[in-house]
Amino acid sequence: MDSVTPFVKGVEILPDGSVARTGTNYGGKFQEAHDASKASIQSRISNLESGGVKGTGDIGTPDPALPGKYITDRLQADHIVSMKNIAEMENFDKLIKEQQLKVLNNEENFLGLSEAANKSKGSKSYSDWTIYKKEKIEVDPKFREEMIKKEKELEMKLQKQIDDFVEGNKKDIDK
Repeated sequence: MDSVTPFVKGVEILPDGSVARTGTNYGGKFQEAHDASKASIQSRISNLESGGVKGTGDIGTPDPALPGKYITDRLQADHIVSMKNIAEMENFDKLIKEQQLKVLNNEENFLGLSEAANKSKGSKSYSDWTIYKKEKIEVDPKFREEMIKKEKELEMKLQKQIDDFVEGNKKDIDK
């Protein structure tokens, strides 16, 4: 099966970068539910754009991530901490499917990026994403620095969310 990459027991990264759960406890993939939730978040980003909220990337405005580029279409929802990194977090594999989806779809972990920025970043961390290779444009250093800081903060919040779920699951078992 060269179409998927296993990286953690029971978790696979599909060629498109999405995460799939496998194994007896999970009974299949949860990408469809995640995509539905991501679509809901994408809708909220669009609503922010139409309301003219500052910093959401109105069409025709400069792309904050890629100097010299402009927003040409609606923004795309991007995970600040990638799905791959979340799925590799300690105890993520101990969560039930619904809890995993809550962590993966934590609204604080989404940012609207231009299509060019979103495709360029892919599943890379902000510390690893330094250049828009297609046009050899360096990612805006100030934007990148802010996002590296936000990414580190979110990693701690997401790990706490996972830890809280694990602790809650233990309490449920003890009842």
